[in-house]
Amino acid sequence: MPWKHVFVPNPSDESLPVLDKVPDGYEISKLTWSFQEARLPIDKLIEMHKADVKFRETQFYNCKYCKGWIEGEPYQYHEDNIGPLCGRRGTVYSCIRCGREIGFSGMVS
Repeated sequence: MPWKHVFVPNPSDESLPVLDKVPDGYEISKLTWSFQEARLPIDKLIEMHKADVKFRETQFYNCKYCKGWIEGEPYQYHEDNIGPLCGRRGTVYSCIRCGREIGFSGMVS
């Protein structure tokens, strides 16, 4: 049965602020191959939990198109468009501010 690939743009919110640097206390890690993430260190989270401090755990990621750090998590969705000659299968990461793809983890043929 024939199929048709339909492109649906990612949602975006240009009103989200872009930070030049990560706030103090966050550590930068590169969990994926394409973009950096920043989170509070585990030991600091444990200390805050033991001290019964009310906090909201936030994370930041770097978007090369927005040229800075965005608070939150990027959109993640699974893509599987491997055909007989080319395509890819894996997880796509997109910026919540500009909607552009910032990373991919999976198989490409």
